[in-house]
Amino acid sequence: MSIRTKFHLGLSLWTAGVLLFVGGYYPTRLAREFSSRLAAEASAAATLLAHHLAPAADLEDRHAAAQGIRGALLLKDVEYVGVFARDGRPLAELGRRAGPSPARTDTLSVAADRIVVTRRINGIDGQLAGSLALESSLARLHARRREDLLATAGLGAAILAIGLLIALFLERAVVRPIKRVTAGVERVAAGAGEVRPVLVESDDEAGQLARAFNAMRERLERTTVSRDYLESLLASVADMLFVVDRLGLVRSVNRATRTVLELDEREILGRPLGDFLATDADLLGETRERRLVTDRAATVLRRHGASLPALVSGAMVAGPQATGEVVLLARDITETRRLIAAEARAEEQQRRAAELATAYADLAEAHRQLKEAQAKLVQSGRLAAVGELAAGVAHEMNNPLSAVLTYATLLESKLADLPPEVRDRLDGFGRQLALIGVGATRCKAISDNLLAFSRGSEAPMARVEIADLIERTIELTGAHFRFKRVQLTREVSQGLEVWGVDTALQQVLTNLLVNAAQAVGEGGHVEVRASGDHERVLLEVRDDGPGMPPEVKARIFEPFFTTKPLGKGTGLGLSIVHGIVEKHRGRIEVSSEPGAGASFRVFLPAQSPPPHAESTEGDRRPPG
Repeated sequence: MSIRTKFHLGLSLWTAGVLLFVGGYYPTRLAREFSSRLAAEASAAATLLAHHLAPAADLEDRHAAAQGIRGALLLKDVEYVGVFARDGRPLAELGRRAGPSPARTDTLSVAADRIVVTRRINGIDGQLAGSLALESSLARLHARRREDLLATAGLGAAILAIGLLIALFLERAVVRPIKRVTAGVERVAAGAGEVRPVLVESDDEAGQLARAFNAMRERLERTTVSRDYLESLLASVADMLFVVDRLGLVRSVNRATRTVLELDEREILGRPLGDFLATDADLLGETRERRLVTDRAATVLRRHGASLPALVSGAMVAGPQATGEVVLLARDITETRRLIAAEARAEEQQRRAAELATAYADLAEAHRQLKEAQAKLVQSGRLAAVGELAAGVAHEMNNPLSAVLTYATLLESKLADLPPEVRDRLDGFGRQLALIGVGATRCKAISDNLLAFSRGSEAPMARVEIADLIERTIELTGAHFRFKRVQLTREVSQGLEVWGVDTALQQVLTNLLVNAAQAVGEGGHVEVRASGDHERVLLEVRDDGPGMPPEVKARIFEPFFTTKPLGKGTGLGLSIVHGIVEKHRGRIEVSSEPGAGASFRVFLPAQSPPPHAESTEGDRRPPG
């Protein structure tokens, strides 16, 4: 089958396929999509109207139903809208109905000339209140199909005409030039004498094919390559080139070789290769054995005893006229070695720089640790001063505290001896005396602990129930919160116990609560939380005060550091709290941001006491 026949057959099949697609499948698909879109629009309009008319159908309000469907006929393609009551009675209708009475369920049917949609109308109680019928015309669809058929007919005619024009054009522009080239190739294959060039009529692919044939004809007419062209190729090679015969004598070199050796061609040709290229191995023998060698180390011997390093690659000359010649390419690697040495020096400098950086980082870390050790020494000195000061203060406080405690106890006993009617008039006075006694007892215990701390002794430890500790501390500080009108809430898990000094832990919690109340001010909120497991217990005091900047947060546990005005604080409270928590093998953390309040978290180990502590203390609980 010729190219012309194949082309005409393919063009005919393509034209027929396009006509079938444009005239049959494509209009049918467009009509189906258009019909589906009209049905979707009618269904959406009916659903919206049914939802809008639910109150009118529920009340069977004809006027409201007529008002609700009045604008429906303004919608495109809508010819009829009707609203019906529960029993099928029409409440309002617009347009002329062509279909039967509507069903009480949601339906959608597409007839030959219209789309019929019925929607159930639910009342306020969700029960059936009525139904809605909507009929939409398909006249626009039929008009669209007629337009598509006319357009298809015109398009088919245009495609057929274009196909014929393309066939005529390709017959002239492609088939005819290819036939001429084919005839020329057949004459060359047949061994005809002189083959005339093919006429080139265009610059397209057919013309390029004709030009390629003419170029091939010219190359076939040439039998040898000029020596000047070969020499120009050899001269353009930047590396040194040696052509060596089977006796090891140099037969040809390029311009680069003469330049590097600083010799004329007559001084090189006919001499052994070893006069110009020194190697540790038999390079020529290895090349003849392996046919190809690459990157062998060698030394190029120049005039007057000078030399330079090189890498040599060699290959055997192949072909029917070859007589054992070897071609060698030698590349000067002086600059490459210099670059490698420079790179090695740079790597050594980088290594030394990295070592210096590491040493500097180690020195900076040692300096930081030294500063931390100095700061801890300063803090230890301050704590020692606090201990001496606390010992003196505690000693001076013990006498008046003993007097307060004694007189409070005396007043309680006097109050118990009063007649019942007098005690009734003094309602609450006894509890206040008890609180005075508890506070005085706690102050004396704190004073004793300060004395014990300054002497380096340990206070006796026992089981401390966290819930009871929190309740007693809140009761002790409750007046402070009520006076400042601060809201205090708590969230405490029951059954939490730690092993420690009750009064010391109460001092920790009291300090944190009082600080929180002072921070939030009047109308603020403070929250106490306690949680834990079998390994540790967490006490948390959180407030919604102004918070702390980072520079203040970093120093709050330093002795004598305070942000309160002169006379309002000593800067010792949180420092003492920190010391107490550490003595209980715990830790205290603080998180705060400016404007976001503060949260103090105390972590204490929830573990059993050592055996000797159990045997000496038993299950003793602190008083109160």
